[in-house]
Amino acid sequence: MIARTEFRYDRLRRLEAVVHPESIIRRVERDPLGRPVREVLADGLVITRRFDAGWQLARLDHGARVFEWLRDRQGRLSAIGQGAGRPVPIDHPVLSRLVSDHSSQKLAWAGHPSPTMRSSGPGAETQPTGSLPLGLLIVSPALVQMDADGRTTETRFDDLGRVIEERSAQRGVRQVFHDARGHPVKMVLPDGSLELREFDAAGRLLFREQAAAGTRIGTRFLWTGMRLVGLDHPEHDLRATHDEAGRLRRLTHRLGVQSIHYDFSYDGASRLSERSLGDGMRLRYEYDAAGRPHRLGLVLPDRTEPVWLVESVEYQAGDAVSERLGGGVRALRRFDGEGRLASLGRHRVARPLRDPAPG
Repeated sequence: MIARTEFRYDRLRRLEAVVHPESIIRRVERDPLGRPVREVLADGLVITRRFDAGWQLARLDHGARVFEWLRDRQGRLSAIGQGAGRPVPIDHPVLSRLVSDHSSQKLAWAGHPSPTMRSSGPGAETQPTGSLPLGLLIVSPALVQMDADGRTTETRFDDLGRVIEERSAQRGVRQVFHDARGHPVKMVLPDGSLELREFDAAGRLLFREQAAAGTRIGTRFLWTGMRLVGLDHPEHDLRATHDEAGRLRRLTHRLGVQSIHYDFSYDGASRLSERSLGDGMRLRYEYDAAGRPHRLGLVLPDRTEPVWLVESVEYQAGDAVSERLGGGVRALRRFDGEGRLASLGRHRVARPLRDPAPG
């Protein structure tokens, strides 16, 4: 037997637990109506859900993060809220949809001309040019991407959709071999070196060996449930400590005989508020009333007040369009009518903003 995963159901044939190999268990709890209102994941993280009168998902608590879905009188999604920030409104224009015709292996944008497509197999055909994103040329059985200089990268897949080979005009050839469970256990890299990987029955990466020119380097990965908590390398070790909400609290990096600690702090909305850099300095993060990033400061050793690297951020339609940086430099961004970044610019203001109030 390669691996065994057990699915457990209640008397009404509803899933209530998944028992993975290595005694990793995921549990599902339901309300009297059968809706999954609470899940305990394999790493101990708890997810709770709340539904509205129309049985639609209204709130999801994912550890310390909170998501809310607001709907109008017609039941359509009108806004999405996350944490303490202002909910993001949702518009309902007529959107173009990507339609995939699996029988003919072609792609098309609904309401637009057919894009340029061709197959790398026998009987390759070319379709009329349309609105396909630049660089995507081949759909099946291989995908080819082309950069602005005309250099191509071809990715080939097996019958199960797994990557088995990548040919790049710039980087060379990379081959991937899978085991019976579909895990990528061997890779032949463009420089001729090998990378070998070992997985456990639960699919967790346990060991990686990199071999090149007679040298072998092994890295071991450590897990708590499905959460990666450390790695052991001949030259350095890494350990991660999480709190009950699953948030990263400390990262310890050992280099030889020296250990460097990185600590992480969070505000009441579970947003990163401060992190240490390992050398006595700290980065401090501040947010505006809508929960958006507003200021970024560097706290020097033995100091309490930061030097502001970003003194303020201005937003328009949800996009950060202006930043006042330290030294009186202002960075500007301009977006086009479709929300795409159109230009970047910087200039020095006459009077640098010293201590703005968030808002």
